[in-house]
Amino acid sequence: MDPTVIEQPAADTGEPSAVTPARPMATDQVVVGDIPAQRHGFQPRPVPLAQLNRTSEGPSVVVLTGAWGVGKTQLAATYARARCAGGWRLIAWVNARNGGSLLAGMSAVAEATGLADDGSRSGSADPGQAVRNWLEADGSRCLLVFDDAQDLGLLQPFVPVVGAARVLITMARDPGAQLGTSVAVGAFSAEEVLALLDGLTGLADEAGAAAVAAELGQLPLALDQAAAVIAGQHLGYGAYLAKLRALSAEDYLVRGEDVAEQPYPPGAAEAVLLSLEAAKAADPVGVSAGVMEVIAVMWPAAVPRDLLRAAGQAGTLLGGP
Repeated sequence: MDPTVIEQPAADTGEPSAVTPARPMATDQVVVGDIPAQRHGFQPRPVPLAQLNRTSEGPSVVVLTGAWGVGKTQLAATYARARCAGGWRLIAWVNARNGGSLLAGMSAVAEATGLADDGSRSGSADPGQAVRNWLEADGSRCLLVFDDAQDLGLLQPFVPVVGAARVLITMARDPGAQLGTSVAVGAFSAEEVLALLDGLTGLADEAGAAAVAAELGQLPLALDQAAAVIAGQHLGYGAYLAKLRALSAEDYLVRGEDVAEQPYPPGAAEAVLLSLEAAKAADPVGVSAGVMEVIAVMWPAAVPRDLLRAAGQAGTLLGGP
């Protein structure tokens, strides 16, 4: 298996046992959900990853916390891909941003593990509760990831509290001791900044890289966006900074109620806008712009590839009705 490309397996169509719930056998591996592939130029983040690996030897629930754009999801995906490569029985990736995505994700886990039709026999008609019950009873070498969690009240009913299953949660706010052990994820170090920017752009300019990083708060996501524009448009760091500083994203931003806790990082929104402009400029046909508009409207829900394919076939991506 290529651990960077994860496909959701088809659900087991066999009938579960009338006595014992259907479940992955010890020699099988079930991977559920869209685990992000490793990005080009990804930095391994050895310090937080080492903390995560040490913590996973003890408590079963670990929460990755940190501001927007620090790379919590990429770090969780790295851990999940390693469990895939290690042959763990279950690796499940659930979008936990809202109630709808959380329930859909847990239903997918229940279906893939053969628990979807076993609610009445296991004492719960709720697929998510059935998954929790099974993991509490038989969770050895099983990993359940809740990505981008926002509401602890929605999440807690699905988190196993006993047993050997590993649970990894990414969220911006530190939940304290309510869920498990917290591991803080911060911005890039100076060495990681230089490795990412120079590695993707080919520019041997340490001072220029440091200047861009300072403007973007050394945030991995913003730096990744910047590197793509610099490389794609053959810019120097100084030219990119000039473009960045000439652009104001304030007119485009709608700040939520939690802005005091999660302010927009410095320069990050402008970096995203420059990336969008670059993508549009590189695609005169306009399909890229259509794809981005559909995804923006659908966010934060997941956007299936089939939906984008159907939109393209119908002409919607090129401005059609």
